[in-house]
Amino acid sequence: MKRLVKSAALFDPRSMIFSVGRSLLALAQLGTILFTSDRDLIFNTPHPDGPGLCEGIEGISAWCVTGGDQASNPAARMVALAVLAAVAIGAKPRWLCIPHWYISFSIATSVTVADGGAAIAEVASGLLIPQCLGDTRLTHWSKVETQLAPRWRGSSYAAHLVLRLQVAIIYLDAAFAKASHSAWRDGQALRIIMQGPQFGAPDAVRGIVVGLLRNGWVGPAVTWSVLIIETGIAVSMFCATAVRRYALVGAVVLHFFIMILMGLFAFALTMMAVIALASLNTSPRKVSTSADRNQPVRSVVRL
Repeated sequence: MKRLVKSAALFDPRSMIFSVGRSLLALAQLGTILFTSDRDLIFNTPHPDGPGLCEGIEGISAWCVTGGDQASNPAARMVALAVLAAVAIGAKPRWLCIPHWYISFSIATSVTVADGGAAIAEVASGLLIPQCLGDTRLTHWSKVETQLAPRWRGSSYAAHLVLRLQVAIIYLDAAFAKASHSAWRDGQALRIIMQGPQFGAPDAVRGIVVGLLRNGWVGPAVTWSVLIIETGIAVSMFCATAVRRYALVGAVVLHFFIMILMGLFAFALTMMAVIALASLNTSPRKVSTSADRNQPVRSVVRL
C-alpha cells in the first residue's frame, strides 16, 4: 500500500510514450471519419421497428446535435475532424481532452462502421481527461518545464490504473472467448478467418497466407500464438513497467498483422495506442525540470 501511495504521489503521465499513444488514438479515429463516406459512416438502425440513433443518451452526440440521425451531416464531420486533428498534433491537452472524449462518445454511439475499436477509444479518451487536465503545455510534445500539481498526480494515477484494468479485461475476455471454440483449440481458426469474405486476407496474398497456415505446424503455432500474446498482454497489466513494455511490443506485432491481413486499421491503431498508454512508467524516481534545476524535484517525467 505504501508503494502504491508513493507511486500516486510521484506519478506524472507527461512523457513521449504518452504523447505517442494519445496522438495514435486520435489518428485512428481521424482515419475512420476522413476515409469513410457518409453512406457507410452513418445509417439509421437496421431494424425498422427499433430505436433511432438519436434516442436516449445517444441524442447528445455530435451527429444528433448538429443534424439529427440523417446520414449526411457535414457539420458533425467537420467538427470531429477538427478536434481529432488538433489532438493528433498534440495541441493544448488541457483544453482538448474533454472535446476529444465527446467526439469519441459521438463516434461510439452514432457511427455504425463495423470496427470494434470505437467503444474502447471512448473509454480510453475518458480516462485521459484526469491525465491531461493538469497539463498546461502548448502541446503534449513540448518539454516539461514545471512539476505537475499534486492534485493531478493522484487522479492521473488512478485513471492510469483503471485503463490497465480495462486492457486486462479486454484481452482476457478475448483469449478465453477464442479458447472456448474448437477451431482455436485445434489451431485452425486463423486459416478459416483468412479465407472469410469479410475479414479474410487481401486477395493478392490470400493464397500465400492460407497456404502457409495449411502447412503442418505453422497454422496451429500461429493460431495459438495469438492466444498466448493476448493472455500475456492481460497478465502484464498487473506487472512492472518493463513487463508491460514487452507486452507493448507483442501488441504492436499482433495488431500490425491484424491491420494488414484483416483490414481493421482503426481497431489495430486504437489497441496499439491504448496499450502504449497502459505501459507508462510508474516506477517512482526523481528527475529535475528546467524550472527547478538546482532543487530536488519529486516528479516522474519519463517514458
